[in-house]
Amino acid sequence: MLLTIAAPRRIFYHSRWYSPVRPGALRADSDDDADAAWILERSNHLIDEFSDVNTGEKEMMKLWNAHVASYEGVVIADRHVPGLVRAFATSHAPVLVQKKLRNNFALHLLNFYYYGVIGSDDIRACLAVVDEAATATVASAAEGDRGEGAVEK
Repeated sequence: MLLTIAAPRRIFYHSRWYSPVRPGALRADSDDDADAAWILERSNHLIDEFSDVNTGEKEMMKLWNAHVASYEGVVIADRHVPGLVRAFATSHAPVLVQKKLRNNFALHLLNFYYYGVIGSDDIRACLAVVDEAATATVASAAEGDRGEGAVEK
């Protein structure tokens, strides 16, 4: 004779919200439920609340956080940072030039270097990309100045 014992009813809780999950709605609990836009907005708000940080540093950190968030869990170790900073330099060079954040970016890179996460070659490569964008911006501005005063015949 086979005895069957009913398992006690268990209450499962969502790992992030700690609210009870109905048995019919039970599925794999995941951190994917988080709204990345809300998290980034909250992060930007917290950065704005810093009083001992200048506006350039705040703007640099907002750009950096948005860049890292765009990788959605792909960046999980220090070994990813060299590629991440190079990709940031390539994709954000015009913004860094426009907002005059080159020095803030250089300090950000130096912090990574200080902690042994990137090498000096990464710093040189990133700053070369930003400097190249700055040169291109100056050249296009000079080209535009020469073109404004020209009169067609």
